[in-house]
Amino acid sequence: MKQILLPIILLVGSIYGYIEDSINPALSDETSLLPPPQNISYGTLSGQIDPCNLNFDINMSVKGSNHLQDLLAYYKPRLFPNISQNCNIKKRLLKAQVNTIKFIINNDITELMTKSLEDMDESYEIYVDQDLTQIQIKANQYVGYVRGLATLKQLIKPSKKNQGFYEVKFLPLIIKDAPRFPYRGFMLDTARHYHSVKTIKEIIDVLSSAKFSVFHWHIVDDESFPMELKSFPSITLNGAFSADKVYTREMMTDIINYGLKLGIRVIPEFDNPGHTRSIGYDPELEPLMRCWNTNFSYYLPDAYRIKGARTGVLDPSYSQSYEVIEGILRDINDIFPDNMLMLGGDEVLTYCFDENPKIKDFMKENGILTYSDLFQYHIEKVKKIVANINANKTTLYWSNEDTFFLDFKPNDILLYWGQSSNIGNLSQIYPNNKFVLLPGDHYYLDCGRANKYGGTTWCEPFKSWWSIYQFEPEDYLTKDRVYGGEVAAWSEKFNDLNIHSAIWPRALALADKLWGQKVPTDLQRLTTRLHLFEKQLESQGIPFTPITDGYCEASNICFERRDPLLQVANPIHENVDKYNFIK
Repeated sequence: MKQILLPIILLVGSIYGYIEDSINPALSDETSLLPPPQNISYGTLSGQIDPCNLNFDINMSVKGSNHLQDLLAYYKPRLFPNISQNCNIKKRLLKAQVNTIKFIINNDITELMTKSLEDMDESYEIYVDQDLTQIQIKANQYVGYVRGLATLKQLIKPSKKNQGFYEVKFLPLIIKDAPRFPYRGFMLDTARHYHSVKTIKEIIDVLSSAKFSVFHWHIVDDESFPMELKSFPSITLNGAFSADKVYTREMMTDIINYGLKLGIRVIPEFDNPGHTRSIGYDPELEPLMRCWNTNFSYYLPDAYRIKGARTGVLDPSYSQSYEVIEGILRDINDIFPDNMLMLGGDEVLTYCFDENPKIKDFMKENGILTYSDLFQYHIEKVKKIVANINANKTTLYWSNEDTFFLDFKPNDILLYWGQSSNIGNLSQIYPNNKFVLLPGDHYYLDCGRANKYGGTTWCEPFKSWWSIYQFEPEDYLTKDRVYGGEVAAWSEKFNDLNIHSAIWPRALALADKLWGQKVPTDLQRLTTRLHLFEKQLESQGIPFTPITDGYCEASNICFERRDPLLQVANPIHENVDKYNFIK
């Protein structure tokens, strides 16, 4: 296929090269990229950039080039913060010369992201020549350019030699990169606490910078139903915490489009038949709920009995239950373009079905023997509803030790949140499915922060960046069975004021692990990458909790290598001279 060369020209003041100090580039902070690239090659030179006369010149005749123009408008102030302020302070004294960034694409950009995760190609290549007069980013799809610019943002750093200038070290520099797993997810619960659009966009900013690929939106649950519906508007009216804590269709579309621009697909979740109590806040629909009046008490030691949270399970024997489900799913299909749909199926209290005295008759009429079979009946009936609405949808379900009795179709994707020690059972129980791994003993970000009653969480202890990074999916399943992994932020104790500092930068350890190759752990390089990313968060005004103290940050001797062979373990390093730049 004919290549289309899409040049983006930067006019900068004073770009020049000099020989870098004698240092192993693989061990330098300047090349500590998160996540580490699959293949990176270094030279010995450095170059400086004066951004004050910066100008982007894009060939707008190429179809879809406007998308790259929008992407560059997003990245320009992030690549070169405070340009206007710095450029007005003092006159540039050094001679300017032209620097060119070229986007090399193999076809027109017809979409920001493929609807199917399997069809998404995130690979990219970056070529920076030795005098920094040319930077090339090559990709096959739009999302590859997003990933390439995220890397470029980490490569370009403020100059230590000239204030207001920026530099790239170890030129010429070549990166060839692609992820190990396609699904690198972050789940946010917006039902226990409502999170503003601003906060969600800030989360997507960080996810994109760290090369996550999925924002899993757990939008509704027992506690609230903050999603605007056309099919059953009274559910939202009664189920949201308040009228100002609702995601309108416009707000949801805004979040989806923001994610698409930054290479993050937004996958909605409607967990059913359990975790649906908020539907019953509509008085007309409350009769569909089982266990509506059951009180799950919590006993706080040396304190009082607390009236615990209530739940609700949609009755699978009522036809109206499926009418409500179909209406909600049609709304979701109208709003969310991605072909992945999370249907939950989590923590269904089947004993709640005892409340319906006629349910045994229903089961007998339909050849259903047990409540587990009735649960299976529900899953299959809802899946048929989804297929009738949109046959291209891929359905996802929660899975753990309590639901191993369920049967799933081969194309269903299972999000496993049980204990890591039981992951090996998945291959035998579900030999035809792929898995997204969220082991509760590694990837749950709410653990160890006390539960909503002041007691301990079910998944103690706290999950640190090291706990997240330690989990290696290929130690439990073969690579062809692993779709990826996901960290989960359940929001009983998270809101707009503390969500960022509670999850960053420890959640980034997942992206670092799942993008990069399976390699021996170099703890010093890992902590360096996380600490340097903290500086990115700081520059974006994103709160975070440091991974270590100031002494360890300054000296970097707290995490010494135990094996010299691990010093250059992460990326593959090759001789830069064998690559030819595309002119």
